[in-house]
Amino acid sequence: MKRLKSVISLVLLIALSFSLTHGIVASAADDPVEQFVTRLYQVILDRKPDDSGLKFWVGKLKSGEADGSGVAYGFIFSDEIIDNKLTNSAYIDILYNAILGRTADPGGRAYWLERMSYGASRYDIFLGFVNSKEFSDLCAAYGILVGSTAHMPVPAPPPKLRIALTFEGGPNTETTNRFLNVLAQNGVVATFYFQGDQIGDSEKDIVLRASKDGHEIGSMGWSQQWITDNMADWKIKNDLTYTSFIIESITGTAPIGYRPPNGVTNAFMTKYITTELGYRMDLWTVNRSSWNSVDGIYNHVMSTVKDGSIVRLMETDNTLAALRRLLPDLLADGYELVTVAELKAGG
Repeated sequence: MKRLKSVISLVLLIALSFSLTHGIVASAADDPVEQFVTRLYQVILDRKPDDSGLKFWVGKLKSGEADGSGVAYGFIFSDEIIDNKLTNSAYIDILYNAILGRTADPGGRAYWLERMSYGASRYDIFLGFVNSKEFSDLCAAYGILVGSTAHMPVPAPPPKLRIALTFEGGPNTETTNRFLNVLAQNGVVATFYFQGDQIGDSEKDIVLRASKDGHEIGSMGWSQQWITDNMADWKIKNDLTYTSFIIESITGTAPIGYRPPNGVTNAFMTKYITTELGYRMDLWTVNRSSWNSVDGIYNHVMSTVKDGSIVRLMETDNTLAALRRLLPDLLADGYELVTVAELKAGG
C-alpha cells in the first residue's frame, strides 16, 4: 500500500512538473497578439517568424505604437514580398488569407483582378481589404485594434513582370494573320521566328505587317535543317544570311535573333553563330508544342510562366484558341508582354 502511494505521488509530481514547465510555453503560444503576427509571417512571407522580428511586431502592437492595419501594411509591402515578384492573382490570394483569414472565392478574386485591370494599384486593393468588416472582425478576435489607413504612405509600384511570347511555323498568309489580329486586339507584342523558304511573294505582306505592328522578327534559318558539328561554316552562314537578306528586304531591318529548329544546338554552333555571325541565340523557358490541346496549352503556360519567361508557341489552331484566353489573363495577372530583344535588354 505504501509502495502504491509512493508511485502515485511520483506520478503526480512528474505531471505537476510537466504542466508547470510546459504551461509557460503554452501561455506564450496562446498569446493572441503573437498568434496574429505569426499568421502574417506564415501566410504572407511563407516562413516561420524570426525571434527579433516577432518580438518587434508584438511589442509594437502591445505598446499601441502599431495597429492591425499598420502591421499588415508592413508585411504586405515589405522588401521580402517585393522581391518575390508576385502576380496579381497571387497577391490577391495572400490578401484573402492574411487579411480576411480565408481562401479567395472565385467571384471575389475575379472582382479584384478586374479592378486592377482597370488601373487600381495594389495599394488600392490592400485598402479595400483592411477597411473591410472581415478584417475588423479578425483583429477583434485577436484583441487588437484595426487602426486607420489615412496616414499610410503610398508604396512604390512593384517591379514589372515581363515575359516574351514567341511563335514558330510561319509566315503563313492565313494563320499568321489571325495571330497578328489577336495580338493587336489585346495591344501586345511578340516575337515571330520566320523560316526563309516559306517567305514567298504572297507572304511578304504578312512579314511586313508583323514588323509594322511592333513585333520582333527573328530567323529560323532557311529551312528546318539542323545545324550540326560537321556542317561547313559557309553552309551555316549562307543558311542564315540569305534568310536575313529576305527579311531585311521586306521590313528594312535584319533579324538579330536566331532560333535553331527544335532548339537543337551545341557549343560549336552557338559560338559560331553568336560570335562569328553576330546573331542572338534565342531558346525558350516555357514550351508548348503544336499537338497540345487548347486547355493543355493554356493550363501549362499559366501554371509555369513567371517573370523573365520566354514562351514557345506554334502557329496552330489550338494555340490560337488558347492565345485568346491567355492574353487577357496574363495581362490581368500583371504581366507585361514584350519582345525577346526587349526582355534580354532589360529595358
